[in-house]
Amino acid sequence: MQPLVLAFVLLLPVLQDAKAHFDAGGEKLAKKDYDGAIAEYTSAIELDPGMKEAYFNRSLCRNGKGDHAGVIADCTKALEIDPDYVIAFTQRGWARYRKADYQAASSDFAQSIQREPGVASHYRARGLMRRYLDNYEGSIADCTKAIELKPGAGYFADRAWTHWEFGRFDEADKDYVRSLELDSKSARTYHGRGWCRIRQGRFADAVAEADKAIECDPKIANSYNVRGYAKLLKGDLDGAQADYDRLLALEQSSVGYATRGYVKARKGLFDEAARDLKNSIETADVEQGRWWARYWSASLEALRAKALQSGERKAANERALSMLEKVMKASYINRDCMCHRLQKDHLREDEDFAGLREDPRFTKLVEK
Repeated sequence: MQPLVLAFVLLLPVLQDAKAHFDAGGEKLAKKDYDGAIAEYTSAIELDPGMKEAYFNRSLCRNGKGDHAGVIADCTKALEIDPDYVIAFTQRGWARYRKADYQAASSDFAQSIQREPGVASHYRARGLMRRYLDNYEGSIADCTKAIELKPGAGYFADRAWTHWEFGRFDEADKDYVRSLELDSKSARTYHGRGWCRIRQGRFADAVAEADKAIECDPKIANSYNVRGYAKLLKGDLDGAQADYDRLLALEQSSVGYATRGYVKARKGLFDEAARDLKNSIETADVEQGRWWARYWSASLEALRAKALQSGERKAANERALSMLEKVMKASYINRDCMCHRLQKDHLREDEDFAGLREDPRFTKLVEK
């Protein structure tokens, strides 16, 4: 028997065993038994280290567990085996997005575009990253390319979002009109336009847009987020809390917990607020969610300080300042990121921290 033939004969049972573990992993993944599936895919990899699909599927399991570093590691290994494995670039890009590494995520989506230039979703993804990187022109270019490839309601809504994030409200409205012409029942378009109205300071209009979104589909949690936040900004704390109660009944959302916690803090329910903010940090799937939870935890301490006697107030303000310093030094904030600019603007204008504005440490946090 020829040596190569003999090697294949000896290797075949090993490859068959690897395939059996791979198939078993698929069955467990379908049932969301992530730990069981990971064990099966790991066994498949040990038997066949060149099985890129096993690395990729294990990354899906790790994504289900919120292990974004693990997703990145598995996709990177799959790409070492096959540098043209587009789905691994896309998966790694979204994992990097969740870790707020927007530049690396943008690079991954660029690799997907290079290999599949006719896929609209790749441009949409890179457009989102460019928005976070404060690159308006680049984001608009990607959104426009996505529309050219697939002129759907969602792609017009995406471009509208980029327009209003950078203050181009008239352009945003034009895209929202186009989106609704394509799908008049798009809850996503209505609640997106609701966020636009919030950014414009038109809180009553934002509530009306959220009402339309809820009428289209009452099971989309983000619509209650829009309406609840608009009510919060209008000063309707009870109405805001009711909407965040509805949101959390639909999904255990980090943003829902964080904002409801802040509403409760504004109502003086400090212990309840602290519990909600703790839940927010524990359930956050992306770094931005953790930022808001920690930011509003600082707001909670600042609001608590106002309700305390002068001696205790100083200690509460000190806690608030320490929290803010940690928040603004968070690893995902960088000076080229839109989040960094908006966070400083928000902090500079936030009346919750009025009692801290004379402190030089606070002044340093908000300096341009």
